[in-house]
Amino acid sequence: MTQQPAPAFVPRFVPTFALLLLILSTNAVTSQTTPAPPQTPATNTRSFADVLKNHQHPLHILYVHGIGDDGPTDLDSYYLRRGMCETLHCSKSQRDGVMVGQLVFADSGPFRAHATPPSISFLGQTVFPVDASGGSELWDASTPFLRRFRLAAPGPPVYVDELNWWPLVFALKCRYMVAADATLVGADTNNLENCSRDKVPYGTTGHFSSYPFISKQEATQLELLPKRGALVNRKLKSGLMDWAFTDAVLSLGPMRQLMIEGLRQLIQQAMQPPDDNSPDTAASQEFIIVTHSLGSYLIFAALDSTGTDPDSSTQNLSYVFAHTSRVYFFANQLRLLEMANLDLSLGSNFKQHLTGWVNARTAYLASAGISPNENPLQIIAWNDASDLLTWEVPPICGVEVENHTVRNTFNWFGLAESPTKAHDYYGLNPKVIHGLMNSNFHAEQQTCPANSPVASATPTH
Repeated sequence: MTQQPAPAFVPRFVPTFALLLLILSTNAVTSQTTPAPPQTPATNTRSFADVLKNHQHPLHILYVHGIGDDGPTDLDSYYLRRGMCETLHCSKSQRDGVMVGQLVFADSGPFRAHATPPSISFLGQTVFPVDASGGSELWDASTPFLRRFRLAAPGPPVYVDELNWWPLVFALKCRYMVAADATLVGADTNNLENCSRDKVPYGTTGHFSSYPFISKQEATQLELLPKRGALVNRKLKSGLMDWAFTDAVLSLGPMRQLMIEGLRQLIQQAMQPPDDNSPDTAASQEFIIVTHSLGSYLIFAALDSTGTDPDSSTQNLSYVFAHTSRVYFFANQLRLLEMANLDLSLGSNFKQHLTGWVNARTAYLASAGISPNENPLQIIAWNDASDLLTWEVPPICGVEVENHTVRNTFNWFGLAESPTKAHDYYGLNPKVIHGLMNSNFHAEQQTCPANSPVASATPTH
């Protein structure tokens, strides 16, 4: 039975007058840019609903969550699935889809059950201690996993494949941010609850569906520490920085490759025939990607196999890239995170990943005799203007981009909006879900500099 989840990154109550003072004390900085010469966009304006109703092959919606995931209590794709089912007229008893099979964990290389953990330390402290067997229970509890749902609708099957990477970051942020920061500002109850859940092994997989990354005894002791600092600042630091933004920082360091490898293995699992008596359809599948926040940055890195040794796994990743025509972003940090690359880290920056997508898609369309104008690459981004952790997607050569500005929660007379709700409530915002399903696509102007590596792969409109 599908559990209705609590929204990810549950907001904390913040007194209105204090939040207003905080917002009013912040200096706003604006800048202007000169638009580059436009290119004429393609004319494909099919909505998401059109795709759902007219797809000819099994359709996979790859959903990748973002920063600040609350772990086992979060079924992040819930509201997306509800919106899709309303469009597809699913049966009332299955309005959010039916979970197919069991959780599927990444299961090779460093993610094999009881594998030797990676040698990662934080300020001299070993993050994943090795036990007597040569493995690490803490590392086994950190394995990413796939959760699959099938939507009960006529026609070829529609699956929502949740790619859950949050276990990879819990040990680090629970032990070295949440617990440590409690001694400075005081404990955050929600964070401690997420970090100290019961240990529940998942069948015989050698992995866990929940795990106490902080012991319950330690959590109880941390709760007794005095609360320090201004209430608003304390809540923002515990929620935005310790619990959420830490994930983004980890994605830029040594944990990045483990996140990418974990997602790649989950994508491979998503391509396998489901355990619901459906025929083997691995040779004919379509994909749409929906991401929240940091998920947009990670999924492109995971799918781009450019520069890696060709094997069956890279062929599968290329297949997904080639058969994905549109991507939806619920908030993103592309502009912010690319500040760490500046297009210099070849093979790891976002521009290179987009080039891989354009190349794979263009080659597929050419082999199938399909005009690029009929099915161009598209990114549709949703941004709450009061969300502290999102930016508009810039013009991208070879990809049609459309940015939507929304408001996810109550705005206090233009002065303040809950930062947590602004970032977290895209899936809960009925206007976002309705717009995602029913709005026709109207691409913004593209920019293709002559020296752009993407320009050579751009279809001619």
